[in-house]
Amino acid sequence: MSLISDGITNILLKTQMALVKHGLWGEFLEQTKTPLKIQKRLLFKQLDQNQTTRYGKEHHFSKIRTIEEFKKNVPINQYEDLEPYFDQNESRTETGLTQERPSLYLQTSGTTDRPKNIPLTNSAAEELKNSQTLFAFAHHQGIQGIYKGKLLTISGMRVEGKLENGKAYGSMSGMISHSMPFILKSKYVVPNAVLRVSDYQLKYLMIAALGLKERDITWMVSANPSTFFKILEVMENNLDSLIKLLDTGDTTNLPAGFKQISTRRFRAKKDRVQELKTLSRSSPLSFSRIWPNLKAVTTWTGGNCGLLLTRLENLLARETRITELGYIATEFRGSVLVDTKNNTCVPAITENFYEFIEPDRWNSGSVETMTLDQVEVGKQYYVIVTTRSGLYRYFINDIVEITGKFNQTPTIKFVQKGKGITNLTGEKLTEFQVLKAMESIPCMTKLDEYFFLLIGDPGTLQYRLYIEIPPRPDISKNLDQELSNLNIEFASKQKSGRLLPTKVFFLTPGCGEAYKQQAIAGGQRESQYKTIYLQYLTDCNFDFEPYIISST
Repeated sequence: MSLISDGITNILLKTQMALVKHGLWGEFLEQTKTPLKIQKRLLFKQLDQNQTTRYGKEHHFSKIRTIEEFKKNVPINQYEDLEPYFDQNESRTETGLTQERPSLYLQTSGTTDRPKNIPLTNSAAEELKNSQTLFAFAHHQGIQGIYKGKLLTISGMRVEGKLENGKAYGSMSGMISHSMPFILKSKYVVPNAVLRVSDYQLKYLMIAALGLKERDITWMVSANPSTFFKILEVMENNLDSLIKLLDTGDTTNLPAGFKQISTRRFRAKKDRVQELKTLSRSSPLSFSRIWPNLKAVTTWTGGNCGLLLTRLENLLARETRITELGYIATEFRGSVLVDTKNNTCVPAITENFYEFIEPDRWNSGSVETMTLDQVEVGKQYYVIVTTRSGLYRYFINDIVEITGKFNQTPTIKFVQKGKGITNLTGEKLTEFQVLKAMESIPCMTKLDEYFFLLIGDPGTLQYRLYIEIPPRPDISKNLDQELSNLNIEFASKQKSGRLLPTKVFFLTPGCGEAYKQQAIAGGQRESQYKTIYLQYLTDCNFDFEPYIISST
């Protein structure tokens, strides 16, 4: 894009953001002042529109007048409960969940060996586009110059293929990226042709080349911070070959797959090539050196992704901000960032109807939920949503925390998957406790650079720590002590001998990458990959044996 067209683009973008400020953003601020009113309007509109669907008839949507009646008539559902109605959505005579037929399915790995295909209606897609516009405006308002340069966004594809019923399927990360304002999308560095590349290594080489080509990248976005480290690793390991590609178009030392994308796309300006050549090879690359004008990096900061943020900060200039992407699942968008300074997110109140239940109450069998006006700041809850695409009272096994209020709307952050809890002898150990304990071990000060898993074995009543570091003494003793400090039941069970000391297995380098590749090969999306650090032995099918150096 020429300098003139860049200038025009920035003027158009500034104009669009001004219109958003006085339109969609202003309207949204008003809605956050009366969240329950907005939630009720959304819920009853959804029930009214879908009362003649198969699910609506079976659950008496036409007779529901209050939230309590909704809870009484509609059970809390999981994917398997609603899946039988999805096929009905393609029927010519009767719809299953929504009168509006899905225009797209969003695919994610399931709890079995089959992927989950989540329906997405056009109205839900339009609302998603609105929330992305709000998200974009919050960044425009909060971080000066964030859109002045190019944008490096890494995601899946909105459309990746077709299901047996002929409907297209894709990824939520692709849908989110696609839903950004058009003018911002014109600044994307990575085209769909590259995101479509199926070869994992080839795709990252191409992304690395396109990233190096541009000096003036001002915003970098990906769901998982580990993606950024992968890009940097690829750049470092292939820097000479990538510079040669950018300079002359020569792909001699690069995979043959590069030829499927026009090499003209990878050619850089001479001054940029010279700049890359003068980057010192005596010290590691960093994002601050590669892109000196980088204003912000946006990613997940909650849950176990937070473990990587210190490492990410060390690769950025002091003034570069790390902002929260938001609570986003394949099934729905859970929150929208409204304040980049404090990474404040509010529930997407115009997209989903929200219910909450405290983990202890849910685990004890209770189904008595609360609405947005009933939750308390500082408490954690399982979240249950009803979406515009027909996921009624959907339990996704996610725990969120209420962090404060934005106007009258509670603010939320993702804490962990409910699955990240183990209970061998009554200790109810959480992934959060494991991460805190590992961070507290003196020799684990660079924990974010290591791959590890803590596996609970119900058969032996013992935890196994698999960790990709050279053998070190006292890891087991230190970990058990830190876990005991954080969890009184863990301490009690170990003291009584009901829970055996943790066994540690030290692993060779490369085990973590092999674990990730197996997960991706099994159907988990690379762009959405997250390590679940705490698991049961029955949930982990990875063979660690070839990578074990020793154990204690």
